[in-house]
Amino acid sequence: MIKCIDNIYDEFLGIRTEVEVIDSHHDRSIYYNYEPTKYSVLEDLFRKYPFDATDHIVDFGCGKGRVLIMAAYYSCKHITGYELDIVRYGILIENIKYFKHKFGNDSIFSTFNMNVEKINIVDTSNKFFFFNPFHLKVYIKVMNAIHVSLQRKRRDIYIYLHQPLEDTIRYFDSLDNYKRECTYEIHYTPKTETDRISNKVLIEYSNRPI
Repeated sequence: MIKCIDNIYDEFLGIRTEVEVIDSHHDRSIYYNYEPTKYSVLEDLFRKYPFDATDHIVDFGCGKGRVLIMAAYYSCKHITGYELDIVRYGILIENIKYFKHKFGNDSIFSTFNMNVEKINIVDTSNKFFFFNPFHLKVYIKVMNAIHVSLQRKRRDIYIYLHQPLEDTIRYFDSLDNYKRECTYEIHYTPKTETDRISNKVLIEYSNRPI
């Protein structure tokens, strides 16, 4: 049996991040189903935007931790993840433990099993990753929390939207303090989904001055 690249990567990192039908308790009209980001997408992203010593990445709807652990593997030292599903959150904690033990990794992981509508953004965080975790009205609440954090501490913010829905893109394009830095294709075989503008797109937004 030939293993796919995602399974090979899971084995290499000492984790398991496969899709499972374990999340049927939350409002699917607001919080969307778990789907891990392809490892090839994360390779492209973290090579294109390498981490420095001050970077702090946050993944909303981090699932079993694939983005978080890949960020640590690519030398990000401060990493935060939010996951609502309690079963998946338990797997996330185990994955981080096994990865850190296997690689002797010293990255600082902060993980939360909570509803991000009540989030308080840490003032050191500057990179935010979204793979369609929730409805637009939750995005708005999260962005408001980021804005409050920026009022406490001004800094450059980078937002990465992977396969965003059209209404999400319209919302981010409408924000006065953010501009679209880059839109580029990711190298993997897409699936057919009519509600996404492209299965090969990742959009970066930033609040850096023009």
